[in-house]
Amino acid sequence: MSGGHQHGPITLATGTHAEVTKHADTSQHKTQKSFKTDRRDKPKHSGKNISGPKKGGGGGKGTWGRPGDESKDTPLEPDDPNYDPDEMEGGYDWAPSDSTQIKFASSLEDFGKFKSAIKSAAKEYLQSNDAAEFQRIVRALSMTVFHQDLPYILIRYSLDLNDSERSRISSLLANLHKAGFITVSQMGAGVRKLYNSLSDLLVDVPNARTLLREHVSFAVAGGFLDAGLAKQLEEEQEQLADHKHVDELKAKIKAAVTEFWTSEDLPDTVKTIKELNAPFLNFEVVKQLVSQSLDRGNRQREGASVFLSNSEGLLQQSDIEKGFTILLERVDDMSLDVPEVLKLLSIFVARAVVDEALPPAFLVRVDLNANDLGSRVLQQAQELLKQPNASDFLAYCWESLQDEVDAKNASQSQTQHPVGQPAGGSNVAAQKPQ
Repeated sequence: MSGGHQHGPITLATGTHAEVTKHADTSQHKTQKSFKTDRRDKPKHSGKNISGPKKGGGGGKGTWGRPGDESKDTPLEPDDPNYDPDEMEGGYDWAPSDSTQIKFASSLEDFGKFKSAIKSAAKEYLQSNDAAEFQRIVRALSMTVFHQDLPYILIRYSLDLNDSERSRISSLLANLHKAGFITVSQMGAGVRKLYNSLSDLLVDVPNARTLLREHVSFAVAGGFLDAGLAKQLEEEQEQLADHKHVDELKAKIKAAVTEFWTSEDLPDTVKTIKELNAPFLNFEVVKQLVSQSLDRGNRQREGASVFLSNSEGLLQQSDIEKGFTILLERVDDMSLDVPEVLKLLSIFVARAVVDEALPPAFLVRVDLNANDLGSRVLQQAQELLKQPNASDFLAYCWESLQDEVDAKNASQSQTQHPVGQPAGGSNVAAQKPQ
């Protein structure tokens, strides 16, 4: 049996809070960003002294200032108290290592194959009713790292089936637990992921919540799903029971975040969302801020990070944790539109830890398997936090990445159009009049 090879919840570090964070630079930091906030008043470690944005009549309290505003950059002198020759010469490695990226890409490809194989095996099982054959197929895949997703894949697959077939899928899950393929913890993580995806499921299956509740009740009665977790998830759904109203609220939250990129006015955006009077949906604010900014630029990502750390009482830590947990559970889907999701999302997580929007313990208590795609993101976030001076560098992560983009673009432009050479490539000076 494969039960002896199961992977439990992700273990990136263990022990007390101090032990969890002993390798991470999460020291207090004060830096100054173009985003107007009194949280930042120390220059970044790039050999530049940041004196703040030019106001020029643009923006107000809590805004980014006018688009195009730039900070004055003056080199730090050796007698400056902030001068550190080692830091000035050093850099920060934002990109995941080649091995990390290869493992992530491999996991992404393997997970796609795993999902496809499980769906095909489930279809065969419904025809043959042979649970042993289903087990044989799962064992032959040799992908125990994805067993946590078996409940998610199978239950989601069952939502399009009839009552009898759905009941047999529940029985199959019980069989897999008894045979050691699924632990109680893995079953709980899979069910939680289904609840977190329920709004999407309801679009195609209007009675998805009722059907999911049937699976949950069967699993609790069968002893392979924790009753306390099931109760907690169901209570959370009670707040979201009015699906039409929730959809309307989510649309308004999405619109408010979209407007935020244009107005760059944090207090006004917070005020708009507070007026919705839907604190039970604040995790959706986190989802929208991060996911929308992934499709935009580094300026918007900086805005999202500042929003998360300085939301003027709107977002609680539990909202931020739930929002990031849902994003981590959807890494495989996000990767289709955002090829750099491993890099960008790990920076978001690490920056949130540095900004104290997320506790360091979040990196080790999210219920993901060690080789799950979301776990790869958390592992990369820990690597970022372990680098020297991580606190200060991460406080300027998006600005630094934009500096790299600008420098690369400037270098390419100069290569394509050397000084004295017109953009069109023709040498006007060499042309003779007719």
